[in-house]
Amino acid sequence: MRRFLRPLAIVLLAAACGESPTIRHSARLPPPIELQLLWRRSAPHYPGRNVSVAVLPPCVIWTTGIEAAAWSCGGDSLQSLPTGEGPGEFIQPWLAASWGPDSIAIWDARLRRVSIFHSDGSLGRVAALPISAGQGRVAGIFHRDSALRIWTNPYPIAFGDIEADSLGHVWDAEPGAAGLGAALLSFPGPRSTIIRDETTFSRVDAPLRRKPLVAALADGKLLVGSTGSDTVTMHDWNGAVLDTLVLGLPSQPVTSDDRSRYADSVRKSFRDELAGQQLGAELNAFFLERAEQIIEAAEWPATRQRLDLIVASAAGEFWVLLPGFEAGYDREWRVYQGDGSLRAVHHVPHVGSVRAAAVTGGTLTTLEVQFHQDTASLARYAASR
Repeated sequence: MRRFLRPLAIVLLAAACGESPTIRHSARLPPPIELQLLWRRSAPHYPGRNVSVAVLPPCVIWTTGIEAAAWSCGGDSLQSLPTGEGPGEFIQPWLAASWGPDSIAIWDARLRRVSIFHSDGSLGRVAALPISAGQGRVAGIFHRDSALRIWTNPYPIAFGDIEADSLGHVWDAEPGAAGLGAALLSFPGPRSTIIRDETTFSRVDAPLRRKPLVAALADGKLLVGSTGSDTVTMHDWNGAVLDTLVLGLPSQPVTSDDRSRYADSVRKSFRDELAGQQLGAELNAFFLERAEQIIEAAEWPATRQRLDLIVASAAGEFWVLLPGFEAGYDREWRVYQGDGSLRAVHHVPHVGSVRAAAVTGGTLTTLEVQFHQDTASLARYAASR
């Protein structure tokens, strides 16, 4: 019998290694932008669940991961996605993304199809788009002038079985097509620490792992970055490189304390899981040994994360969320113009770790998680008038 151990407590290290803390780059921070907390509710967090948020004008917020639903900008529930395989139904709603000025796309990872909803919540159409496991997980949907681009990331790299072509891609596709077309862009995929054998499958996402980030500007240009770099490449809609933008983000080295905290978090993660499963002393010892192997084999970059998210706005700008390495949730967002020049810096009083974000009309909408309390929040932030 195959046993699965998927440690969840690893996320507790996030506060030490870049997930949910305060960052201060100067003695004079800009004034905090105003918070409108729409709701906060109990929501167990599952590392394998994708979280997304998209805003449809004038103001309907669609979310997946925490709640697969639509909300008003006052926090009222407008629509919940029903379970099933019929039109407008979902088994595994994975990603919400803009489909145009008056519609939204919801990707179902299990049914492998995109459902298009109008601004009034009615179902427009369903587009089958089967994506094979070899093509990875859908991380983004970009739709412009009837042309469709799909961003996919590979499954985490298996420890001891690293494939040279474990890359993320932006693919050309047609709505309703039987599959994906040519890969327009390719870039290094996400990395995780995994140990696998015939009877076990253990995975821990290292807090300092590198993840690709892709955003589509209003004019169709694609930005490709990484959490480990402050350099972003700009591509045209068909993948050709147009420019390289250096954002000038601060850099902090990985320290011995980082490694110690990571090691302690891995051990705690395994112990907490084992305490609830009552597998017996022999299996407990086996999995704890696995934890030590993960710790010993972990690969460490020279520097901590340089950024956490890249979010494109409808105004042709893009927002960058800087990581933080202290206690607390206050964060810094930097707003860049399409040429890479810095336009604004916002000090944002987040109420949790930012898992997904969207920018419309200068207002930031986020889904945030407090891992220690198993709570999720939907929030809106706007600069003071």
